[in-house]
Amino acid sequence: MDHLIGAGWICSPSAPCGGPTFDGVWTWIDRVIRGGVVIFMISAIATLALDRLERDRAAAEAPTLDAAAAAAASTARLTALTCAGHVRGTAFAVEGAMVTNEHLVAGADAVRLDDGRVTVERAVVGATDGSDLAALEQTSLPPLVLADSPAAAGDPVTVAGHPGGGPLRLRHGTVQLVTDGPAFGFTTPVLVVDVVIEEGFSGGPVLDASGEVVGVLAAVDAVTGLAIATPSSVLDDWLGRPAATVPSPCPDQLSD
Repeated sequence: MDHLIGAGWICSPSAPCGGPTFDGVWTWIDRVIRGGVVIFMISAIATLALDRLERDRAAAEAPTLDAAAAAAASTARLTALTCAGHVRGTAFAVEGAMVTNEHLVAGADAVRLDDGRVTVERAVVGATDGSDLAALEQTSLPPLVLADSPAAAGDPVTVAGHPGGGPLRLRHGTVQLVTDGPAFGFTTPVLVVDVVIEEGFSGGPVLDASGEVVGVLAAVDAVTGLAIATPSSVLDDWLGRPAATVPSPCPDQLSD
């Protein structure tokens, strides 16, 4: 009697095999392997896609190289004795002057600037409280360029400053709104930027992706916690009117 040994089965003409054959088992194994390969490939593709999304998100949230380089080269830590006492903030170079906030220099005879290489004192040569801008004597720092196109809602920006009087820090955000200033205590338009800043960032530049200035950090909205900045168009217009360069005295100086 002929006996055939199948895959775990003993078969004979009188007892035909009813179980799987080697061919059937290999077919099943092949399907399992193919299915596993497909699942592995799907998992690998999903992992790569998630990694790419994470890298894109991180890149979108990080300051651009142009903005980072511009900020590092042209900003300085500011300290001054003002009407409000000792204050700390940021200033940055533009053509012909250093720019900061009026509230950082009100009543100060001189302002100390530290760019991480040298520390110098510069006099206040102009200030206006309506747009919270002030101009100081220029330094040797390379000037930042004021953007030709104004910032618009949705534009990505990088802000630079010296929080707490410490090292320069960059933060990325988006312009949420370009609006009239009176609701925020300004007489000129303002930018509302969804970025968190603290004491020391005031006076720092708001930069577009190419590293050009689209605004000057000035305040934090008490309701939303978002940053408020003076648009570069207002800064450009003010710098072009030297008659509006009278530093604000302290209240006690007004009574003398």
